[in-house]
Amino acid sequence: MPSPPVFPFGRDSLQRFYFSHFTGFDSLLRKAITNGDTAKYLRVYFSYIIDVRGRAYNVQFDRVGAAWYVKAEGARTLYYFNDDKKYFESKIKEMMHQMPSWKPGLLRLGNTQVITDARVHDYVQCWVGIKPPAD
Repeated sequence: MPSPPVFPFGRDSLQRFYFSHFTGFDSLLRKAITNGDTAKYLRVYFSYIIDVRGRAYNVQFDRVGAAWYVKAEGARTLYYFNDDKKYFESKIKEMMHQMPSWKPGLLRLGNTQVITDARVHDYVQCWVGIKPPAD
């Protein structure tokens, strides 16, 4: 897609929106700490479609992952969160219900551009700053 959807306030503001509106951090942190996944970044991956009016719909939870660095390209999947799929999907849907409108994506058809629905893949992340005890 030559022109994907754009959050009108910028990428940093989108991340701040996710962080301030995602209400599943308490469960995420509790389970990660219980399983020993500390001193790393936890990411909740999800996707949604931005329609031609700029509104989000068809929200889907993908997975929870852990990364060592804030801007790491990938994250190791934490499979023990798979049982919590419905919970995290509901929290992501609550967050997306409050999402402001986007500039919709454009698709080039010949010499014209057409406004179209487009899927966005993203994540919200937080730092678990508990260092494991020294041996």
